[in-house]
Amino acid sequence: MNIWKRSWTILLFAVAAAASVPAISVIEDVEVVQPFDSEKRLAEWDFEAPVAQSQRQFIDESRIELLTIGRGDPLYAWFGHSGLVVQPPSGDPVMFDYGIFNFEMDHFYRNFVLGRLYYNVMGSNAKWRISVALDEQRDVRLLTLDLPPEAKLATIGFLNDNVQPENSTYLYHHFKDNCATRLRDIIDSATGGSFKAWAKAIPGTGTYRQHMMRHTFSCPIVDWGLNFLQSGQIDRPITLWEEMFLPEVLEQAVREFSWIWPDGTEHSLVLSEQTVNDTAGSGIRPETRKKTPHVVFPSLIVGLTMGGLALALLTWYRKARGNKSRRAARTLLGLYDGLICLAVGILSSVLLFMMTGSSHDVTWYNENIIFANPWLLVMSAQSFAFAFGREKSLRHLRKGFRILSSLGLVLMIFKGVLPWIFFQANLPILAVLLPYYALQGWIRGSEEPAAKIPMKHGRNRKHETSENIDSADFLAPTAPAEPIPSADTDLESMKPASGTGL
Repeated sequence: MNIWKRSWTILLFAVAAAASVPAISVIEDVEVVQPFDSEKRLAEWDFEAPVAQSQRQFIDESRIELLTIGRGDPLYAWFGHSGLVVQPPSGDPVMFDYGIFNFEMDHFYRNFVLGRLYYNVMGSNAKWRISVALDEQRDVRLLTLDLPPEAKLATIGFLNDNVQPENSTYLYHHFKDNCATRLRDIIDSATGGSFKAWAKAIPGTGTYRQHMMRHTFSCPIVDWGLNFLQSGQIDRPITLWEEMFLPEVLEQAVREFSWIWPDGTEHSLVLSEQTVNDTAGSGIRPETRKKTPHVVFPSLIVGLTMGGLALALLTWYRKARGNKSRRAARTLLGLYDGLICLAVGILSSVLLFMMTGSSHDVTWYNENIIFANPWLLVMSAQSFAFAFGREKSLRHLRKGFRILSSLGLVLMIFKGVLPWIFFQANLPILAVLLPYYALQGWIRGSEEPAAKIPMKHGRNRKHETSENIDSADFLAPTAPAEPIPSADTDLESMKPASGTGL
């Protein structure tokens, strides 16, 4: 029976370990096929076509504005939003914005899980869209773009073409193809490629991960979870061009950019700007950090606290006097470990699926699966079994913690020796889990309680049932048995020193 158990244990751990093999972050960027590739369409669009005389007045009196909406309350609105507003000479302005989705779309949740984020571009009444943002108490700013008549006409034509039903759906990517990057590409085409050339030459102020953390740090659990799921794909150096996936960065870049028009004159890209609503300092919601927060040390404190609490419960369990106290300590320790292992085990199972079965490329080749993998679900079951009386499960649990902490330690060594391969910025994840693992696995000592429960007199013992005798009574270490006297033993010398007797 033990051989079978060990075989299954080895098999399950081998499966979990095998999942760790592709965790090295060495893959190159992967191209994603778009149902509507705006970059390809933009390359084919003529932004220098002359304006017909019949269109001259319309173009001269029309405005194109970059609309930036600040942070909102739902998670998907934490990064803000961008749109292009076309104000015709008469009538209501029209807002063209990308990254539009609807939870009621066909197969939305299935596609989302699989990484097939089919979003839309939409044209709607700009006054209505702005009023919604104001009702939500979000920042609203408008920059009027200064474009040549030819580029202005081509931009309006492209936007109108893009919202046609056959062109309106595209495959969204949070960092590489979102509401801001599509507008960035349009502006670049309108400036003859000058905008991209200028931005590509400017180093970025952080990686994708660092910019993400500026927006998610206000909710530590969400921030930790997103950092856990995303791999080294978002830790490569980027330029200002890539940083413009953020609406506020796109806005600032547009504000700072100037370029040479076809007629040879230099123009700033911004003609005028307007702040419709500013919530800075109002305390309505957490504000986006200006700089990337330092979270390694706070994460280490959390990890040490988690492991220290488990160690305190174990100490209580080992030193408790009496069945009720020890049973309470065992239950709390088992439930505590079980819930943590269950939570991280579920998250790691999601990660494993996203790495192997989805198009979420930001999760591929994730180092975290090495030391936080679905084996934690098995350890969770062992913890709950210990909580409800199966004390030998503690030994198996301890082995699991030792293995996971060792894997994490080996990963840290490789990160120091081969930083160009193991470059994923996951120290905050390691700082939380490794102390918890190590304190559980290496500083636990004996799995059995050290306290010895005295045996009771036979006439009282026979009245006790298995229900009120804790299993630890039978497992507790006992004193060595007294030798059986031989024929030549001095019986007088074996009498107790006191008069208490047996």
